[in-house]
Amino acid sequence: MSSGLAKVEIAAAGLVVADALREEVLQLPSGTFLGGEEDLAGRLGVSRPTVRQAVRILQQEELLEVRRGPNGGIRTRQPTAAVATHMVGVYLRSRRVEEHDVLTTYRALLTDAAERASRHPDLLQRGRPLQYLEQTAPRPGTAPSEFRRWMSQHALVIAETAGSPSLTLFIQVLDGARQHGHVERFLESMRHQKAVIEQLVALDEAIRRGHSSVAGRLAQTSVEPGIAVRLS
Repeated sequence: MSSGLAKVEIAAAGLVVADALREEVLQLPSGTFLGGEEDLAGRLGVSRPTVRQAVRILQQEELLEVRRGPNGGIRTRQPTAAVATHMVGVYLRSRRVEEHDVLTTYRALLTDAAERASRHPDLLQRGRPLQYLEQTAPRPGTAPSEFRRWMSQHALVIAETAGSPSLTLFIQVLDGARQHGHVERFLESMRHQKAVIEQLVALDEAIRRGHSSVAGRLAQTSVEPGIAVRLS
């Protein structure tokens, strides 16, 4: 067998093993020790090169990590949203998806999150976004990029308050896929930063008081702070 054909067969087998191993890993707690390549090869009944190929695939998905040395081996891990964010961003750009489309979808998701958060039966939970704002809000004059990142984190707190992990993930992924240059240019003004804080305080108060329609409307305008300021 030629070396080229052997590599192709190993790669194909690696995909099959990766699919099976992925299902196993997803059922295990993060940090579970799976052994070394030889251990996995014996348990799965495949060659070490095939296991190595499968492990590389799951490393790229952030489901496995490989540690070298005396206490090394293969362990499960919890993937981060950064991987999904990066891949979605690449996909959208390859499809020439317009920024307006991404923004419209993000706005719809955040509006839904704000309305769900405002309907949470626990008053303490509904107060989380406002508490986060009061404890962490940047002072006017903060660097625009830092202020914008804080806005993104504030949106995630709203999504988490809504109690939907999938909604939280999609908001985080789409926010990472957005182009933030125009928002950061808007935030170069100290007056604009103050207006954004006031807008978000009103949004968080609506969530805390359980006013879902008001929270939804304010969430829509909070996505594009320039619009909120022009309407105020």
